[in-house]
Amino acid sequence: MTTATKDRTMSRAVMALAAAAALWGMSFLFGKIALRALPATHVVLARFLIGTAILLPLSRFWFPSVQIAPQDRRRFALAGLLMVPISFLLQFEGLDRTTAARASLIIGAAPPIMAVASVLVGTDRLSRTEWMAVGASVLGVLVMVGRPEVPGDTLGDVMVLGSILTLTAWSIVTKDLMDRYPPLFTTATCMALGTVFMLPVGLVWPGVSSLDLSALTWISLIVLGAGCTALTYALWNWGLRHVGVARSGVFLNIEPVVGAVLGVAILNDVLDAWTIAGGCLILGATYWISRQS
Repeated sequence: MTTATKDRTMSRAVMALAAAAALWGMSFLFGKIALRALPATHVVLARFLIGTAILLPLSRFWFPSVQIAPQDRRRFALAGLLMVPISFLLQFEGLDRTTAARASLIIGAAPPIMAVASVLVGTDRLSRTEWMAVGASVLGVLVMVGRPEVPGDTLGDVMVLGSILTLTAWSIVTKDLMDRYPPLFTTATCMALGTVFMLPVGLVWPGVSSLDLSALTWISLIVLGAGCTALTYALWNWGLRHVGVARSGVFLNIEPVVGAVLGVAILNDVLDAWTIAGGCLILGATYWISRQS
């Protein structure tokens, strides 16, 4: 491969990572729109039914010979349970109770929290400055969460934070699976299993008596499933192969920024000085942790 070809590939990989992070940020806007007509259970179920229908065949096309070893089946099942009916259901139940801008900024605390988890399970170590960044991130969340005089329900904020903790558990469960199986195959399989676990929850949960939804609701669900899930994971995994984990983390800062900007610009979310301060602490900590990885 020539230098020019390598440069083009790297540029495309960078754009793929940036686009994936931006699409994840857009999910808060489209999620909020869909939640106007549907309960969180059905939004999550629809999102992952659409995402799985696209991503699972795509992963099997790219990796036709990959098979799950019998000893890994339970771990895949546990990862699927953590991913869809727990983590994303918590996130969307929280999003239904708080603003898109606040939820997206809280999600920005995920990288520092995952960094701490990697230390606790013995796979990594943090320097003194990295621990300071983690502390800043925690402080940012505490500044944002639970202030009754600003928009956003405390319960919703806490549920969004809980979704990060569950997603962190998912990352621990899947760490060695990602090493032994193609990451896209692992993600698609976990997503498919999680969607299966989500089916009975969505089917028995009250709140939907008809599929006669508005065009905007259907568009939001399609964007969530096809764009913010299937396309996003495909772009992220492809970009990751060329850019590498160490350099890709910084792109995660795009997600909360996009989510907050869209929430303010389109949904008229209000960010007071405390929320902005907390968000800046979270984003700064995420940027610092990403630089060190």
